Amino acid sequence: MRDLTGIEAAELREAMEAEAVTHLGRMLLEFSRLDMHLGLCACWVDDGAQLDTLTPRIAKMAFEARRVFLSKAVAKKFAPSSEAGKAYATWLAGAAEARLLRNRLVHGRWGVEPHTGHVVNVVGLPTSPDQHSQPFTLKELAAHVDHLQQLQFELARLRKLWPL
Repeated sequence: MRDLTGIEAAELREAMEAEAVTHLGRMLLEFSRLDMHLGLCACWVDDGAQLDTLTPRIAKMAFEARRVFLSKAVAKKFAPSSEAGKAYATWLAGAAEARLLRNRLVHGRWGVEPHTGHVVNVVGLPTSPDQHSQPFTLKELAAHVDHLQQLQFELARLRKLWPL
């Protein structure tokens, strides 16, 4: 592969940044949808018997607190070794990973490396020894969008199969 000219690198950087912005924006939208679905699932435990009291309580919770609440509701209703318990545990682990990724993406800063084909997320101050970066391809960012959508679909499937 030949080296890019300055103009080619600038054009590629601009195109990559535009596509990355689209994927990152979609990730934020999908994560917020996932957060809402998680919150609704938590409010409707016990077939909504506590909906009036749980709604304001769950509404104030951050994603992780909602996830922990749901985890406790699952543990209360299903044995860990049951099919439902295992399925919910897998979903809860996926939701935890999604939260960590979301936090990294939102709290980091972004750059584009057209020569390597990566958009790079950097967390930490440039003067900090704790600063670290993580490169992503545009395909990887698109895959994260798909994963967030699949988490939503899976939660809906679990709620239908094994209501809490």
